[in-house]
Amino acid sequence: MDDLVNTLTSKGIGVVPVLACGYQRMLPQGLEPDPNRNLYLKRASIHSRLLVRHYKDRVKTWQIENEPNWWAEHEAGGWRSGLSWAEDHSFKQELLDALNQSVHAEDPSAKTIINLEADAKTVDPGPFSGLCDVLGLDFYPNYKSAHPVNPGVLKLADEIGKTLQKPVIVSETGYPSGPSFLGYSLEHQAEYVENACREAFALNSVMAVGIWRYVDTAWRSFPPQENYFGLFDKKGNRKPAWAAYSKAIKELK
Repeated sequence: MDDLVNTLTSKGIGVVPVLACGYQRMLPQGLEPDPNRNLYLKRASIHSRLLVRHYKDRVKTWQIENEPNWWAEHEAGGWRSGLSWAEDHSFKQELLDALNQSVHAEDPSAKTIINLEADAKTVDPGPFSGLCDVLGLDFYPNYKSAHPVNPGVLKLADEIGKTLQKPVIVSETGYPSGPSFLGYSLEHQAEYVENACREAFALNSVMAVGIWRYVDTAWRSFPPQENYFGLFDKKGNRKPAWAAYSKAIKELK
């Protein structure tokens, strides 16, 4: 990844890598927490320490794992494999703590982020706030329904930041440009992206907003809207949302 990291950082673009994401398609073949939890924790910790050691002169913020309050749903959907993700709450605490400590052991000046799925009404950020420096929240208010386009949900991030007295960012938010048979469109995506940027900028406790994602992928995911979140399509063509995003961040700069 050196070429990618060096190219971005040389242009003044900060990088926030995700450490030890346990999606099945991202793990080394045969590595799962169920057969040997201690081995998994050890390998995740070593992996994280080596990455931070290698990049600490260029990378100062690291996300540890991904949406730990939604692991059971990831497992049910086939994104993760093993009951540890769905049922073992002590494993969750141990893994996040190990990753957080690994980052700070290699670079005490670095910041860690834990991002949570925030659309669920049961989001409870409290148990995670002590295991990171910055709390991230992921919002996809139109994931199940194309209408109405609803960036107003980002206000929850502001409320959580004020309650916990902790730095908060919107780690992920987005709106798919398709499929059209579900009511999604390029125009609605552009509307959401621009308004989400403006909404987040107006919230005092929100430090940043991340739009998911840069480009559609060639491989296919389920449900089908997963394949349309890019600001560019899979052939590299700009969607209207890219122009809307550019316009919004230039005006808010």
